[in-house]
Amino acid sequence: AFSYGDILRAEGILSFPSGNPVPGAFNYGEYLARRGIRCLFRTTDTPDFTGHENSAYSLILSGRDLLLGRLLSRMDNESDRALTAALLFGCLQGLDNESRNDFIRSGTVHILTVSGLHIGMFAGALFFLLAFLPFRVKLLTVPFLTLLYTLATGLQMPAFRAFLMLFCWCVLRAFLLRGSGINSVFMACSLLLLWNPFQVRDAGFQYSFLCVIFLVATAPVASQWVRMAFERDSWRPAKTVSPALFLKRKFLFWLWLSLAGCLTAWAASFALTLFYQG
Repeated sequence: AFSYGDILRAEGILSFPSGNPVPGAFNYGEYLARRGIRCLFRTTDTPDFTGHENSAYSLILSGRDLLLGRLLSRMDNESDRALTAALLFGCLQGLDNESRNDFIRSGTVHILTVSGLHIGMFAGALFFLLAFLPFRVKLLTVPFLTLLYTLATGLQMPAFRAFLMLFCWCVLRAFLLRGSGINSVFMACSLLLLWNPFQVRDAGFQYSFLCVIFLVATAPVASQWVRMAFERDSWRPAKTVSPALFLKRKFLFWLWLSLAGCLTAWAASFALTLFYQG
């Protein structure tokens, strides 16, 4: 049994997949290049343990396992423990094939991959909990803590893309640099392409940035349209509005705005869906 930080010595064979052996078929070499993988290493024997060296990353992963162990120890059902680990940190090792197929058939398999949904919810919770901090301190603390969570999930590319968008937006605002939210998205896109230009042909990359660009660009118009539906309520004096009515209006406003965002994302990615999934 190996642990994070162990140093291993292994013997095996290096292979460099490239090209497309069958025209029109799946190009495995291009698939690896889009993920920054240059070669594959296949071991011919069991790796030997040669030592242990702790690093910042190994400590983060060990802390994640400790936290997961505390959370999952109170669950009796094995499938519930595996599903919780997958939803929180993208750990899919304990999920059986039947459960995976259920998520695939229901069209919700994407929630098992830590992506923008998880990063957005985590950062949103941090903004709420750290609301008492000064403006600049908060905008620099949230991306730092979000980076720790992103590293704890294995630094999967969907999560890293979302983190980089959040990082660019927070840093620009923290140093009072003028610019719209869409500039932060383009900045994150440029940084990723400078790091690995092959990502531009990755379906996940195209979905992520196309949807986010349209969501950010249409957010002011969508918000204005939704506010028009509640225009009559805005003319009522504040003293005549009960707390229950105020909360109800807020809930309905964000509900309709969320539905508008879902419709925008679906329309923006419709062509990509037809191309990749038929």
